[in-house]
Amino acid sequence: MSKVERKRVAHRKREKVMHNVVHVGMRIEQGLPSMRTRGALEVIHEAFRAQRSRFEFRIVEFAILSNHMHLVVEAKDSEELAAAMKGLAVRIARGLNNLWERAGQVFADRYWSRVVRKVHELRRLVCYVMQNARRHGVRIPSGRPDEFSSGPWFQHWRDHEGRTFSSEPPPTERASDMALQCARRFVLELDETPNPRPDWRTRDRGDRMTLDELLKL
Repeated sequence: MSKVERKRVAHRKREKVMHNVVHVGMRIEQGLPSMRTRGALEVIHEAFRAQRSRFEFRIVEFAILSNHMHLVVEAKDSEELAAAMKGLAVRIARGLNNLWERAGQVFADRYWSRVVRKVHELRRLVCYVMQNARRHGVRIPSGRPDEFSSGPWFQHWRDHEGRTFSSEPPPTERASDMALQCARRFVLELDETPNPRPDWRTRDRGDRMTLDELLKL
């Protein structure tokens, strides 16, 4: 199937969220400029910061690719997640349209999501999101985190524990979920390429998109 024929996210029943950690993704329309530019990064960072304290919702980790982004978020419930994601999409779209001097739709589809509960799954998710550019073959300087991710503010890189690569205030928020806090303390390799094991994946197709589908993006 070509990119032009890419299927939209099916309108399946949403997975119920109750004080959970959620893997979320958003994809922009085909033909738009890449989001991996300094200007687009600043727009997205500003949207993340503007989202704080507006909902019972936190953006904890993120990765920005040329045409989509991955987020690790915390949400009180499904309604808070939906409202927060709608607001976030509007802010990012408005900012990117201003940057690109255009009007019209920015995001190609509604967001996709998956609740992740177990610590070992959360550790893989944190790695998968922050190192997603490496997974897609994007060239990142060796020994450095991807600057288009939350990696520069992560404090548990091998040989760099307790320190961050960026001195700027993070656009993300601290995790409040205990399992996610534990998962974020696992040491990650700076040049690690995510390769989730099959036991992280699920065959459940009843609620939106499965992890197996997410990991193919």
